[in-house]
Amino acid sequence: MIGAVGGIIGTFFSYSVEFVTGLRAEHSWLLYLLPAGGLLTVVIYKLSKLQGISTNRVLESVRTETNVPSVLAPVIFACTVITHLFGGSAGRECAALQIGGSIASLFSQLFKSDERTRHTLVQCGMSALFSALFGTPLVAAVFTLEVITIGRIRLIAAIPCAVSSAIAYAISQGLSVTAERFRYDTVPAFFRL
Repeated sequence: MIGAVGGIIGTFFSYSVEFVTGLRAEHSWLLYLLPAGGLLTVVIYKLSKLQGISTNRVLESVRTETNVPSVLAPVIFACTVITHLFGGSAGRECAALQIGGSIASLFSQLFKSDERTRHTLVQCGMSALFSALFGTPLVAAVFTLEVITIGRIRLIAAIPCAVSSAIAYAISQGLSVTAERFRYDTVPAFFRL
């Protein structure tokens, strides 16, 4: 379920960021409104009482009993889109982790999961969103397992993360999200041995 929801939300997020980025490219004057966009995101954070909650909170929720607020997903979604609209610098990586972690945390609350299951679900949510956004299901699952660890990987989460990541990827590709691809036509001489 988390993979499916993550795939749909990740697709919508991808299209939203792509749309506003294109809009800003067509209307360069939007860049002058960047300070207003910044103030709007501050207001959204203050009204939602999420100041100080960042990707670190999501990562901590996998190692501790800390919960990720459900409202974090729509707030991060909206603020990232607003930032891209006005030309601000905001990566999609942390947004993917925060939105995915928040959605999965909501699932764990709805199903009254125990701590260990909640930790795994949050990792699944992060994997799903990351996979849907970037089109890299295997990397998303491994990245989520690695970024959480300090010294050891929770192998119990490997299969659920891979499954949710694959489902989210399939949904995003089915909905025509363009996966990130980089092509190198020439390799610098330094790297040719």
